[in-house]
Amino acid sequence: MHASIRAALIAAVATAALAACGGGSGSGSDSTGSASGSGGDGSGSGLPDGGAYQAGPGPQGGAQLYADFRAGRKLVLHQRELNAVTPANMRDRLASMESTLTAFDGVFLKLPNSTDAVTRATLLKASTIASDLEPLYALRPTKLKYNFAVMTVQNDLDPFDDWSVALANVKSLAKVARDAGLVGIVVDDESLAGLRVNYPYDFKNGNTKTEAEYRTQTQTIGRQIMQTITAEFPDAVVVVLRGPAGAEPKSSPSLVNCVSRDIASAAPGGSCGANPASALGSFFAGFVEASSARTLLVDGGVDYGLRTAEQFAGSADWRRNGIASATTASEFIPETLRAAWPTAVKVAFGVRELDGARGNGLPSDPALFAATVAAALRTTDAFVWASFDLVDLTKAAATQPFLKATVDAKALAASTSATLAPTTPGSGTGLMGQFFSQVDESELAQTIVDATIDNIWSGTGPGQSILSGQNDNFSVVWSGYLEAPATGTYAIFGTTDDGMQITIGDTLVVDAFYYQGPTEHAGSIDLVAGQRYPVKIRYFQGGGETEAHFAWQPPGGAKVAVPTQFMYPYK
Repeated sequence: MHASIRAALIAAVATAALAACGGGSGSGSDSTGSASGSGGDGSGSGLPDGGAYQAGPGPQGGAQLYADFRAGRKLVLHQRELNAVTPANMRDRLASMESTLTAFDGVFLKLPNSTDAVTRATLLKASTIASDLEPLYALRPTKLKYNFAVMTVQNDLDPFDDWSVALANVKSLAKVARDAGLVGIVVDDESLAGLRVNYPYDFKNGNTKTEAEYRTQTQTIGRQIMQTITAEFPDAVVVVLRGPAGAEPKSSPSLVNCVSRDIASAAPGGSCGANPASALGSFFAGFVEASSARTLLVDGGVDYGLRTAEQFAGSADWRRNGIASATTASEFIPETLRAAWPTAVKVAFGVRELDGARGNGLPSDPALFAATVAAALRTTDAFVWASFDLVDLTKAAATQPFLKATVDAKALAASTSATLAPTTPGSGTGLMGQFFSQVDESELAQTIVDATIDNIWSGTGPGQSILSGQNDNFSVVWSGYLEAPATGTYAIFGTTDDGMQITIGDTLVVDAFYYQGPTEHAGSIDLVAGQRYPVKIRYFQGGGETEAHFAWQPPGGAKVAVPTQFMYPYK
């Protein structure tokens, strides 16, 4: 049989299966969403397994719950592996969680018998899902109200396999989750061991079907999952954890986590380059294709290397606008979706307590974590999820450093006057230093507070960081605030091998971003005593000798390395 005919037949079968599951019918809710507040009928009527299940009470406060979630920028807890939060954990710990997790508005919930079973070819009974969620039914949280069911994407099924059973499972999950009073569903495709995306290696028919055929079929699967969710749960917040940007060759590695890098095909100035995981983008495009005005579709944002407001803003703009533009002409975003993309896609951010772009095993500095969460909250148009691997916050005391950090972050994000830095003049601790394992400010390795920038690293690499020993091909961005101890004109010096740029406020004071031996560059700027100015220092090292120095000469003073007490890592 001709491949195109076979693909069409399989797509028709999958569409028929979706229709049998109630796809596109909107069953279970009226046009206003108010019926969602009444819970299910408990009969399992219309569900694929045909069995009865104990339905939940529906959303607390009715459809207003969905509107409230959309009204503000929420912070949601995501704990991994052994510390994953289950509905039973919430039932048993709700009182203590609400007294300590005061900055959080909800939780990603792992369903013990269901989370990992949804996208498999074995029928998952609605009663099984209900038994996982039943511990929530009697709860009436006052703070942790906006909760999500997590469904992981497994690799059991090839896109050209029969997905009818998996779609039936998605239907059951959506209906039971709605009845249980959740606000949405998290499609966890973060692990590349799950969803088949790498062509041709992941696919059963990679030797007979083209990459374009697999992109088309993977988009179909994404569309059918989204249609199935919205048919049963029209007001759902649908979060796809790993959005499409990491699979786009033109994405900047300083703004997104590239699924893989191909330096040889990367554009000048840095891009992800050719990527075998383009089906990841097609999967998300299917969700966009099936999105509706009532459903909130969220690109989850697993770009854990972002730290500054500038980085978050750049990432959000690219994921919302740039990736779908005619200029980018992404191969996995059909032209028919480009115009709708910026309004159909909301941007969330994941912020991880493990440092580094991919998690280096070291915990982040809690104060830097707070500044990162605050920057993410100020930028998102959806919500921020804080991800924890090392600590179980549901059992932690209120004094736990990361709990305090989330409280500080919420306050900082909500106020123009709040600050994490001490307000006493001359009390700085240094600048935030982001150390990248690549020369183009990609692959964040570690973030520290650097007390001074007065380094000779030749032969050693940056010894104060995890990159100690890497003498060549790395980069650093120092940022924060510079405080002027006196009013007047300051001479600013950057001594560098290789490149350095120093920007204070809106002024590029030193511009020497090119390969060179150890060279001192100077500029000047007028500053006012007591004021703190944003400062950003970009540095890269290609090979050979390695130096980076940041010095100033205050009015009437001597030339010195900028003292620690006049540098602040965050606002």
